[in-house]
Amino acid sequence: MMRGIAFYTALIGLLFSCGSNDTDSEIHYYPNGDIKEIITTGLDTGIKCHRVYYEGDLLKKDYCTLNGKVHGVVKFFFPDGGLEQIQHYEHGNKNGEFKNFYPDGTLMEVAQFKEDSKNGIQKYYLPDGKLRAFYIFYNDTAYFKKTFHYNDADSLISVEEQMSPILLIDDTIKVNEEFVFTFKLPPGIEKEMPTNNLTVKYDFVERPNEYKEKGYPVPQYEIIMAEGAASDSGSIKAVGRYTIYGHISRSPASEGQPEIIGMFEKNFQVIENREK
Repeated sequence: MMRGIAFYTALIGLLFSCGSNDTDSEIHYYPNGDIKEIITTGLDTGIKCHRVYYEGDLLKKDYCTLNGKVHGVVKFFFPDGGLEQIQHYEHGNKNGEFKNFYPDGTLMEVAQFKEDSKNGIQKYYLPDGKLRAFYIFYNDTAYFKKTFHYNDADSLISVEEQMSPILLIDDTIKVNEEFVFTFKLPPGIEKEMPTNNLTVKYDFVERPNEYKEKGYPVPQYEIIMAEGAASDSGSIKAVGRYTIYGHISRSPASEGQPEIIGMFEKNFQVIENREK
């Protein structure tokens, strides 16, 4: 009797979610006779909606496909029926908000996806609801991380922050030609942390022997970021492969030493300028 009720309820839900009056359904069973999966096809839209069950008629997964690719909201459920995950897809790609939950229904994690990559804010929560970590992602890379540490009494004792820039530069430049280094932080960081008190300092740590032998000065820059970006320019006189390394530091509100919150490096090559 329970299986019959579950089947009827699932079928009605699938007909509604597929959004089509003309549908065709197929049912798969476990060896013991419990429903394993119901697949409902919208004949005029190419949509197939799936409801996958645990043994015992409780829903395990609920999702739809469009032309063979996952499309729309995807839900996963714990064996006791509680919601475990909710995801958003567009034509097979992760797009939108993803959420994970603890078994008691408390939010564990929320993240943003775009074109199948993490882009935007991601947050992790402790079972009691306190924020554990905060990330800002750009194309699957975390460029900003804030971690919250608590004591045994659940009181906040410290906050740790780490930041890295997106470094944009041509991989190959020419001798004596002016080049521009641009450090650009991912969207959203300036909203979470003011960037007008951030300083970028960088230097060359790998230089060809020719550069040293001729006594060329070592390029070194220290610039203030504004609105999430900072740029500086210069030129290099010697052919070779170079590495730029540096850090981002933040000036404290009160007197004291700047706090380093990010490290970075970038490799590039300098070639002869044969046009001159």
